[in-house]
Amino acid sequence: MPTRQPSRFQRRRTFFRRLRYYTYVSGGVLILVGIAYLIIGSPLFKISELKIVNAETIDESVLLSTIKSQIASQPLGGFLGPDNYISWNNDIAYTSPLVTTITIEKSFWDRSVTITVSPRKRYAVWCSGSIMETNGNCRWIDEAGIAFEVAPIAEGQLVQTIFDNGSSSNPGIGNSVINTGSFEVVKKILDNIRHLDIRVTEIKLDRQKQELRVITSSNNYILFSIRFDPIPTALPALHRFLANPGLDKLQYINLTVENRAFIKTK
Repeated sequence: MPTRQPSRFQRRRTFFRRLRYYTYVSGGVLILVGIAYLIIGSPLFKISELKIVNAETIDESVLLSTIKSQIASQPLGGFLGPDNYISWNNDIAYTSPLVTTITIEKSFWDRSVTITVSPRKRYAVWCSGSIMETNGNCRWIDEAGIAFEVAPIAEGQLVQTIFDNGSSSNPGIGNSVINTGSFEVVKKILDNIRHLDIRVTEIKLDRQKQELRVITSSNNYILFSIRFDPIPTALPALHRFLANPGLDKLQYINLTVENRAFIKTK
C-alpha cells in the first residue's frame, strides 16, 4: 500500500510545535545566561566591604588569604570566585594555634562580609623544667590547657607560671600541655589560689607523683594531688587551715590524699 503523506495542516502543526519547543529552549538558555551574568558579572553580588574583627593576635593578610583559598577550592567558590557574595558560607575552617573559632556573617543589602575571630585568651604560662632549667621553654596556655604562643617567665602575682618538672621539651604549639583530666584539676587549683590572700612565689608540677606544689612567700608550701577533684574536700580543708592556725604558722599543708589533710607547724 502506498504511504500516506502528512496533510498540509499536519505539517504546519508539526512546524509550529517545533518552533515553540526551540523558542522555549532558547528562552530558557537566555534566562540562564542572564542569571549567570547577574551572579558572576554583575556588581550586584560583588562584595563591597570585607571586615575582620578581633584579629589583633594574628596576621589579617594570612587569615584572608587562607580563607579565600578555601573558598576557591569549593565547587561554588571555584566557579564564582572568592569575591562573590554567594561563595561565602560558615563552613570555612580556619585553623591557627592563636584562634579558637571564626564566624562569618553576611549582609545582602550592604553586600558586606564580616569575619569575627575568637582568639585564644592568655590564662597562664607553662614552662618545661624547673625555674633554673627552662631556657625559654615557656608557652602561654589558654583555659583549656592549649599552648599557643611563646611566653617569657612571668614575674609578679598577676600571671601564674607553672614549672613542669616532668617535661624537658617545649610544650608543643597547638597541643595540650597535659592530659585533659589532669589539667582540669590543675585549673581548679589555680583558679582558687588566685582568689586567696596568698603570695605565691613558684608553682611546680611533678608529673611522676602527680602533685602540684604551690610555694609561698611565707617560706612554706601547699601540696595538691592532680589525681582527684580538689573542690569537695581539698580546697575546703585549705580554707580552714588558712583561717586557723593561719599560713604563717605552718611549714606545709599536704592535701594529696583524698578526704585527708595533713599539716606541719613551724
